[in-house]
Amino acid sequence: MSTFALLSFLQEQEENYLGELEDIIWAICNEHTRALPAHLGGKSLDVIIDKNIVNEQGKIESHPRKHRHSIDLFATETDFTLLEIISLLEQKLSSLVYYRAREEIYERIFKPYTELNNIFHWELLSMNWAAVYSGSIGAAAICLIEENDVLAAILQRVLNAMEIFLSGFGNDGSCREGLGC
Repeated sequence: MSTFALLSFLQEQEENYLGELEDIIWAICNEHTRALPAHLGGKSLDVIIDKNIVNEQGKIESHPRKHRHSIDLFATETDFTLLEIISLLEQKLSSLVYYRAREEIYERIFKPYTELNNIFHWELLSMNWAAVYSGSIGAAAICLIEENDVLAAILQRVLNAMEIFLSGFGNDGSCREGLGC
């Protein structure tokens, strides 16, 4: 996707690469999920998964969630990259592809992030997962969300997760990562 986006941006005769890029964007929009199978709790072939969510009181709750609403590293980074590309090439892309991609990003990332009134477990981790997930969500929100109150709420959550991430740095200047954390 990124290669065809760059070629479409640089090419004066965009028909050579733009059609390929639009096909890739459409295929990404059709994906069942953007999350890695390992992040779906061993239930990647199930239609609905139970995702443990930490509520505002710090208690873990189980909520049914569609795979398409799973927020993980690949989902956040894919959607942020997709948003950068459609923003950069908005004037060249067909309006159908452009608006479908915007709607999918909102539906897959911002809807579950804002509408469940919860805190995801990775927002409370003092390691780089909080920074990577939240950073992609925050950057995408700045580009996509036009309502100031919605954007402010998202960015406040992002900043809270970033503070927790920063608290995880040791005296040696490194942070933890992965399953052992």
